[in-house]
Amino acid sequence: MRKNRKNLVKALVLLCVLVLLVWCLFYLIPSFVKKTPTETGQNGQTETVSETEQEADSNTTEEENEAYKKLMTDGFKNFNGNLSYSLHVYGSGSASLNDSAPMKSASVIKLFIMEYAYSLMESGELKSDAVISGRSLSSLLESMITISDNTATNILIDYFTMEKVNAFIQSQGYTETKLQRRMLDTAAASRGEENYTSARDVMKFLDKLYAKKDSYPYHDMLAIMKRQQVSTKLRRNMPAGVEMASKTGELSDTENDVAIVFTPEGDYAICCLTGGGSAPVARDAMANLCKRIYDTLQKGA
Repeated sequence: MRKNRKNLVKALVLLCVLVLLVWCLFYLIPSFVKKTPTETGQNGQTETVSETEQEADSNTTEEENEAYKKLMTDGFKNFNGNLSYSLHVYGSGSASLNDSAPMKSASVIKLFIMEYAYSLMESGELKSDAVISGRSLSSLLESMITISDNTATNILIDYFTMEKVNAFIQSQGYTETKLQRRMLDTAAASRGEENYTSARDVMKFLDKLYAKKDSYPYHDMLAIMKRQQVSTKLRRNMPAGVEMASKTGELSDTENDVAIVFTPEGDYAICCLTGGGSAPVARDAMANLCKRIYDTLQKGA
C-alpha cells in the first residue's frame, strides 16, 4: 500500500515538472527572447536584423526620396512653365510632381502606339513584316520612334484607328493618355483636339518595359528606343557609351522627354513633361538633370 502511494507521489511530481517545463517553453522563454527578422549572412550563417537596422533602412529610403525630389526641384528652378515629372531609381528611391496631371504628349504618344502594335504582334494578329501603305510594320515603328517620323505615325494611326488604340490604352490602365488627333493636324488642334498623357502613365509604361526587359515584346521595344537619334534633352549631356532607351516630344509650347538609363551603379527611369515656359530652359533642365542623376549614382550616393 505504501509502495503504491510512493509511486503515485512520484508520478504527480513528474507530471508537475512536465507541466512547468511546458509553461516555461511556451510562455516564459518568449518573454525574454524578442523575435526579430533574420537574413542569411556570409557562409550561409543566419544573422539577426535589429529593429534599429530595419528603421535605418526605412529612413534611408525616405531620405533618398527626399534627395531625389530636391534634385529634381533644383533642376527645374529656373523653369516657369507647367511641369510634371516622375523619377524611379530602381532599387533605390523615387520622386514625382503633378504626375497625374494630363499634359500635352506631343510625340511621346508614339510610345503607346508602339505598345499597341507589339500587342498585336504578340497575339499573332499581325506580323512585323506586314506591309502597310508600302512599308513594313517594323520599318514604320523604327521611324516613328527613332526619328519621330510623323508620316509613319499617321500611317499607323490610320491603319489601327484611334478608337482601337484608345481602347488598348485604357485597357492598360493609362488613365490620362488619349490619342485624339493625327500628327501635324493643325485644324484638329485648333478645335481643341489634342493628344494627352501624364508622367504617371508614362512611368507605368517604362516600369513595365524595365521589369520585362528580357522578354518579348518588351525587349524589342526597348531595342528600338535605344536607337533613338534625337538627343536635344535627356541624352544631350550623357557620357558616350551610356545605354539609354528614350523618346522625345515637342510642340510650340511643349518640351517632353522620357528615358530609361542603364548604368553600372544602378538604372533609372525619368519622365519630364512641360507646358509653356521657356523651351531652352526646359531642355537645359532635362539635360542637366539626367546627367546629375547619373553622376549621383556613379558616386554611390
